[in-house]
Amino acid sequence: MNRKAKILGLVLFVVVATAVMTTVSAPAEGGIFTAAAYPATITGSSEVEVSYGEAGATETCKSEALHGTLSEPSTTLELVPTYAECTITYGGGGGGNIVTTMNGCAYKDTAPVKLSVDVFEIATDLVCPPGKQMEKHAPQNCTFTFPAQANMMINVYEDDTATGKVTLKLTGTQFTYTVDKGFGCPLKAGTFKDAKISGPKKTLSASKEGSPVGWHVG
Repeated sequence: MNRKAKILGLVLFVVVATAVMTTVSAPAEGGIFTAAAYPATITGSSEVEVSYGEAGATETCKSEALHGTLSEPSTTLELVPTYAECTITYGGGGGGNIVTTMNGCAYKDTAPVKLSVDVFEIATDLVCPPGKQMEKHAPQNCTFTFPAQANMMINVYEDDTATGKVTLKLTGTQFTYTVDKGFGCPLKAGTFKDAKISGPKKTLSASKEGSPVGWHVG
């Protein structure tokens, strides 16, 4: 093989190798959370229902109010829920009011992935301080606990550029929880991975010092 052929072969090798590396390392097209002014407070609420399959119970809340803060453009957004007027129904009968204690835990949305114009899919993690977990205290000495976990929910964010607001829709959930039985609890005890959250779309708005500001995903 002459010198020119060797050089040409080397050039072709470099071009092909670079193309392969680019294909492998190229990330999916993502988005970012931004606001018109900082720090921006993000809020929104809707009804929500949680089904605990194998444990045999269904929880309904008239309000799941989300609250978070954007201090700067970010690929992550932490939202802390506050649950109000929640009841639980046991499959075998009974139930009543159920109270959620977050213990410093929050829902963390990370690295939005663009599905189409102004529409992003986001995996939501439950993040907690070390040694902490989310708890729900139900009637008849039944306690639900939720450890920190990845992909607790799959959400779709839709950016409304005209209003400066964002809608959030749950599209898939299946997460881990443990039922601890005190005296009289009629539920099945154990750790399960079949809890599912459902509910209507939430409209999330942003404000700074009480005044509305626009915010976006993308």
